[in-house]
This record gives sequence, C-alpha cells and structure tokens, in this order.
Amino acid sequence: MGEARVLVIDDDPSMVPLVEGLLPKGVSITGARTLQKGITLAADHRFDVILLDQLLPDGAGLDCIETLLSTDRLRPILFVTAQSDASTAIEATRKGAFDYLPKPLDFSFLRQRLLEALEYRELTRTPVVLDDPRNPSQEILVGRCRLMQEVYKSIGRFAAIRNAVLIEGEPGTGKELVARTIHQYGEFRAFAIEKFMANDVDSLIDELSYSKPNDRECGENRTILIEDIEHLSLANQSRILLLLRDKAETSQNRTKWFFTTSASTRSLLDKGVLRSDFFYLLSSTLIALPPLRKRDGDLELLVAHFLQRASQIRSTQDGHTPRVSPDAMQLLREYSWPGNVAELKSVLDRVLLESRGVIQANDTLRGLLSDLRTDASFPHSNNSQGIAHAIADPAANTNSASFKSFDLLAYAKEQLQDRQVSSLYDMCIEKLESTLLPLVLHHTSGNRAAAARILGMTRTSLRKKMLALGLMTDDANDDSESGPETKSESGAGL
Repeated sequence: MGEARVLVIDDDPSMVPLVEGLLPKGVSITGARTLQKGITLAADHRFDVILLDQLLPDGAGLDCIETLLSTDRLRPILFVTAQSDASTAIEATRKGAFDYLPKPLDFSFLRQRLLEALEYRELTRTPVVLDDPRNPSQEILVGRCRLMQEVYKSIGRFAAIRNAVLIEGEPGTGKELVARTIHQYGEFRAFAIEKFMANDVDSLIDELSYSKPNDRECGENRTILIEDIEHLSLANQSRILLLLRDKAETSQNRTKWFFTTSASTRSLLDKGVLRSDFFYLLSSTLIALPPLRKRDGDLELLVAHFLQRASQIRSTQDGHTPRVSPDAMQLLREYSWPGNVAELKSVLDRVLLESRGVIQANDTLRGLLSDLRTDASFPHSNNSQGIAHAIADPAANTNSASFKSFDLLAYAKEQLQDRQVSSLYDMCIEKLESTLLPLVLHHTSGNRAAAARILGMTRTSLRKKMLALGLMTDDANDDSESGPETKSESGAGL
C-alpha cells in the first residue's frame, strides 16, 4: 500500500493523526477542515479513499457525496456521522458511500473498514489482463455492494495462499475475471493461466500425475483454471484430489488451481455429481458470486463503466461519452438480468450501435428487453440462465461455456463402472438431449417452432422435453410462430 492516499474531510484536528496511527506506514493522509477544501483536493489530486464527516463548518457531508464521486465513481467514501438513524445510513448508501460509520467511532472497526476500502480501491484500479490476443482490452471488477465487498475480501485472502479456489456463480457473473484477479495478485502472476474445460482434462491430469519427482522440484510454477466442474467425471475428481493432497503433503505445491461452476456446488454434492471429499476440500476456499439482480446499487456503476469503455473503443458522433437517459436507466433497473453482467454489456453494446450516443427509453431498448424476457421465460434456475444468456447474445458461439461438448462413449463407460447402474439407455438419452436441445435453441435464437423442425419433432414433444430438462417452466408461453406438426411423437428419434 506504499502509494495509497487517504483524504480525511473533518473539522476535528485529531482525526488526521488518528487515521495515521490506524493505517500502515506508507499510506499518505491528507486533511481538509471544510467541505469546499475537501472537494477541491479530491478534484485536483488522486485519493484512494475519502473519510467524510457529516457536520462541517460549511455544510453537510451527506450533500457532497455525489460531488466527490463525480470525478471518480469507484473511489470509496467512508461516511462518518453522529446521526445513527436508519434514514441517514440509507441515504448515504444511496448516494454512493462505501460504508456508513456511526459515532462514537469504534477505532478497530474504523481501521478494518479503511483497510478494506484501500484493498477494494487497489482491486478496482488495477486492470486485469485477459490472455486473449484477439481481445486487447482489459477488465476490472466493478461493484460496491455488500456482497461484492465480501468477494473482494476473499480475493485478497486467497491471493496470498496456494490453496485451490472454487468459484461458483450464475452464467455471466464474472467467474473467470475473479480467477484472473486472484492470479494477478498471487505469487504465480508471472505465469499465464492455462484454461481447460472440465470434460477435456484427461491429458492434463496424466501429465501432472506421471511427472517425475525431479520434474516437480525443478518445474515451473503453473496456474490452471478448470471451468464447469459439474462436467468433471467422478474418476477425474478423484485423480485431481490425489494431486491436491500430494502437493500439500510434500510441500511441493507449484500449481495454483481454480475451479468454476455455474451451478450450486451444494446441489451438485446432493445429486452425487461431486464427490464429497472433493467438495469439502474446496469448500473452505469457495467464492460465491452474486447475481446482478442481488447487487444493490451496482447496476449504475456497471452501466457507467461499460459506457466509458465503449467511448474508448469508438467515439460517438458528437465526440462525447455515451449517456443513458433517466427513463432508460429505469428500464434497465426493472429488468431481472438472467444473463447477469455479461448480458448487461451485450445489451448496452447492441443499443449503442443504433443510438447517437444517448441510450433512450425508446422502442429499440424496450423491444430488446421484451425479447429477452420472452427468451428467458423461465425464472432464475442455473440451466435456464445459461441458455437465456446465450440466446440473448448473438455474438456467442457454440464454443461458449453455455454449451458443453458431450462424450457419450466416455459417459457410458463411466456409468458402467457402477455395478448398481440401471436404465443406462435412458440416462444416455437424457444426457444427449440436455446437450443437443440447448444447442439447437441457441441456433434458432429461442424459436421453438424452428427448433422443432430442425430436430424433426413436434413442438409439443419439444416442449415436454424442455420441461423435463428444466429449460422452461409450465407457465411459459409457446412460440408465436406457427409451424406444421409433421412428425409424430415416435418420430422424434431422441
């Protein structure tokens, strides 16, 4: 934190030395006795955190939170006041304060919140470089809500250790970005992340399992990201478990592991998809990313962030940063965002293509959000979110994480290892359908009539299969498009 800077806006002369005593050496503390002086300093200099008192000689701190944030939306403001009523706390949070600290101050709590705010600032100021030569852009974590603050704390803790990290969250919540952020702050940051899909790790595990002891001692550090562990076979879970335990016992841990899933790991354990020993080993380093609909106050921050990035990539016709009208922002707030942050970015990108730099509550935006609601006509189950997001984003392709390749032969062989297995035919068909149907629905942009024609089945049959697989709910409307019912139920062939 050698370069960290804190601005204390408080007319109490003892606050600056107090804060200096609470924070590590190397953190620069600047004081301002009036609001006007604090606003001027914040505009002219870079401060990572602002400690703002409510009662000042020239006004109320509460009224200046938005002004202080206008020059840097991601700068945390810790708001201090003797008024302990809920309305003041709510209003301060609504205006964008990072946290609300009542007087008399608990110095240990103040220190904790200052350190957390500095850590948050460091995470949001440093871009995460994505290892994709086709995409030279950089990403940062954006969000100030309580749930995201817990994520930032976990990132700081897990970056300092070599333990494997499990990241769960709905599609589009930013699981890979979190893994890359931890990697960037960890000791293996000089080495690129190696990314694998869970159903394609056999050669990797073989390489790590059969490497010679000398190789382990002299080999390079590695960082491995395995996506969608709900598709990791039980046999491979066991083999990875042995690798993790072996490294821990021999103190030769040169590999940092990340695992991600779009499903609830607890539900995967209950269903027998995850081994209990594998789950319990990873559960101590679990990061659960919140869906966008539960991130109170973060939507506006994310919209501002994506619009700023868009302005860097392409200028608007009048040369200004794109803007969002109040009515359009209200429409964005009312939408549930089943595809989360990734879907929000996709919607903004698509609307900007048809706007002149101002996103308005017009037919384009209303029609797009209405179409997305129809496509995602099921609530927020994990399966439906992945499909809804993929359908909502035409730029997604069939290699995206929403659609998993399926090795029927490998699955059948794995099941045959279980002496109690029965109904193997039905199990294989269900697995095949759970892969094929989402793929075809994505291809038809959610048009079930067109999907039924491609699959060679009736729309009624397709609807039943979607219900059985959890791809839609009973109350979902059928397609408005009509199509001939040319095949009988038995002609489906699935």
